[in-house]
Amino acid sequence: MYKLLKNEHIKFRNSYINYLSLLAMLLPLALSLTVWYLRRDSFSVRGMYNWSGLINSLQLFYSLFLGAIIPSFIAVFSVYYEMQEKTFKNLLTTPYSRSQILIAKVIYSCTVIISINLVIWILTVIFGLLLGFNSSVGVVFNETLKLLLPNLATVLFVPIMLFLTIRFRSFLHGMLLSTICSILNFALLNNEKAFLFPWSIPSNIYLLLDTRVATNPLFPVISAGIVFSVFLVLSLFTFRRMDVNV
Repeated sequence: MYKLLKNEHIKFRNSYINYLSLLAMLLPLALSLTVWYLRRDSFSVRGMYNWSGLINSLQLFYSLFLGAIIPSFIAVFSVYYEMQEKTFKNLLTTPYSRSQILIAKVIYSCTVIISINLVIWILTVIFGLLLGFNSSVGVVFNETLKLLLPNLATVLFVPIMLFLTIRFRSFLHGMLLSTICSILNFALLNNEKAFLFPWSIPSNIYLLLDTRVATNPLFPVISAGIVFSVFLVLSLFTFRRMDVNV
């Protein structure tokens, strides 16, 4: 398994996908922080110049839209790259089963997504403190957790995108679905049953943490677990039956 993960790392590194994904996720943070700094006096007058206001503005980019697009892009790439470069045959000559190969892709994709979001979280804390927000450890942790946890929940899109890419042998199907569903997510804001729609789970978690909805906190977690498990099984089943010669 270590060699499979190392192979994934080399593939991602050579394609610069890690850096492109990180840059795409950093852009909204940079824009928000810039706006917050330039309009700090205006926000202070309106009582918005605080952690809560900053995190809420960031969630407009992450939980509601970009947070699903980038993880989807990473997951789709992990499989579509093999199709484009026709390297699946080489992978199958290694002493690993197809299940192990796909599991390695899931693990590495999730690791990349988690790592990027941890970087975003750390930078948010650092620059929030530089902007002069409350430096109390409790306040910082509780407020920024509303950014971190929903963003980490986006790993649930990995098996969905893997399944769609394997099933249709296309980059377009997964990314198009992710974009459309992310837009539809806006219609489910503040709906207590939004966790039933996979693309609304991250934003539902944020709204729960921000006490805007009263859903049982276990519901989105259970829903995410079910979605992840179901599509992982579907991906494994589809990949094991896939003809890599086509």
